Amino acid sequence: MISLNGLASGLDTNSIINQLMQIERQPLVKLQSRKTDLANQQAVFRSINTKLAALKTAAQDLMYSSTLLVGKATSSDTTAVDATASGSVSPGTYVVEVVKTAKSHVVGSGTFSANADASALSGQTFRIYAPGSSSPLTVTASGATYRDVLNNVKDQINAANTGISASVVETTPGQLQLVLTSKNTGVDYRMKFGSAADGNRTVLEDNGGLLASLGISDTDANGEIDAANVVRQADDAEFKVNGLTLTRSGNTISDVVQGVTLRLLKDNATATVTVGWDADKAAAKVENFVKAYNDVVSTIRDNLEKGKPLQGDASLIALDNLLYSTVTGLVDSAPYQALSQIGLEIDKGITSGSLMTGTITFDKEKFKSAFEQNPNAVVELFRKDYDDPGTPENDTALDGIARKLQAALAPWTDFVNGVLNIRIRGYDEEIRLVDRRVEALNERLANKEQQLRRQFTAMETALAKLQSQQAWLMSQIASLQNFG
Repeated sequence: MISLNGLASGLDTNSIINQLMQIERQPLVKLQSRKTDLANQQAVFRSINTKLAALKTAAQDLMYSSTLLVGKATSSDTTAVDATASGSVSPGTYVVEVVKTAKSHVVGSGTFSANADASALSGQTFRIYAPGSSSPLTVTASGATYRDVLNNVKDQINAANTGISASVVETTPGQLQLVLTSKNTGVDYRMKFGSAADGNRTVLEDNGGLLASLGISDTDANGEIDAANVVRQADDAEFKVNGLTLTRSGNTISDVVQGVTLRLLKDNATATVTVGWDADKAAAKVENFVKAYNDVVSTIRDNLEKGKPLQGDASLIALDNLLYSTVTGLVDSAPYQALSQIGLEIDKGITSGSLMTGTITFDKEKFKSAFEQNPNAVVELFRKDYDDPGTPENDTALDGIARKLQAALAPWTDFVNGVLNIRIRGYDEEIRLVDRRVEALNERLANKEQQLRRQFTAMETALAKLQSQQAWLMSQIASLQNFG
């Protein structure tokens, strides 16, 4: 459309139209503001829904005794016996006396000058049968010096899985020895010299004379081949637990004290191992619950404050009251019947209503003290399933706090029919309605602007014609005056 911006009138008609349209757009501005408010309110409900789900998860964790009852084992002397707990334990005190630790079998070669000529050994071999294997590793000597030969043999052994490891030790400056060590401790894992695989044991067969040449094996008077140089005999661990004598092939013991792994570290040593439940880990789990609860309550109360879009919202007030009444309720358990008895208190020490936040203060030391005195009672305070023939099956009034909270929040967090999700979907519909009204209003405003521009253009055109006629008349009058 051609626009004659004040061409005849001298007026800034574009500015006039824009100002008129600003007035016309006031309903649109209100709609856009309404949409923003709705989106902000919906975002609050989404946030609360997410945080409520996190609280529900934290509460659900506390419904399982394994969440709070995490084993802990401590040793009075960690240089003698180390102790770690996992899973369910049997609390108590265990005196562990280590008579002797389990030891691996160690055999050595003869001692050789590192740079001496060893070319005569080149091509000699021996075989190693891994435990239970019938396919041996053949080790072949190669190299000009004993340093070369011993290191080459070591590398071949360590590159394969044979149940033994090899090292080259400098016993004195310039003197080398090859040392073979069983990877497992205990008598059952000592090395054997022979020609066939043997259960748990690594078998060394001198099929090519290399074992004898290196001084690793020897033949006794009865023609039996055995280690020529035993550095350390294989041995089983012998120890006592509360006076009961036990033996094991290894030093890691996990089948004596329930849920506890003992590591025997030193011969002729004694340590007292104390087994119980880990109060720090239990406190950490409860602290997660407290943080999740406080996060929800803080978000609710922040958005109920005066001047906030959800000030006085009935649903949020109801949810806030529900959370408060649930966590401050009593449980049919002894000796702990309320969270305040184990260090969880709402608005602890606050008497002024204006200062109350509704959040839980967690006294960790008080909790740990209560837990250490009676861990099972703390567990029941959270997870107890109250069962009385005189009450309905779904009556949770005297259940544990976590179980009670799970039941109370179910109608709020249900994905389909939950109060919060229904509100969230309701906002979606309201926003769609506002969008449709905005679309219709934008169309009306566009038509209104076109109408105004047509009217002002018509006015400018008419005014231009009048001005043209005026100019013609004035020129005619001037001509007549000149003629006279």
